Amino acid sequence: MSIHIKTNKAASIRDFLADHPIVRIRFRKTNGDERVMIATNDTRLIPEDAWPSEEGTHNYHKSYPVFDLHLREWRSFKPDNLINMEALDNATITV
Repeated sequence: MSIHIKTNKAASIRDFLADHPIVRIRFRKTNGDERVMIATNDTRLIPEDAWPSEEGTHNYHKSYPVFDLHLREWRSFKPDNLINMEALDNATITV
């Protein structure tokens, strides 16, 4: 399944992550390099000591925080730099 974003990219990313607990994210870093990470926002998969301290304070139009499951750290990417996001169940979001 593919989801194509046409209007509100940040909301589409948030919805996709809410529906798919583990995703492969491919995006372009600020320096132009491409990066791929396996990430989640599902607190059941994030160590308790790494949970965010405050809810609702992040501006999702500027960057999107996710927990990198390989590095076991929070990372973020800009919605405009997203290339592809693929869920483990093979649903894909392409921009």
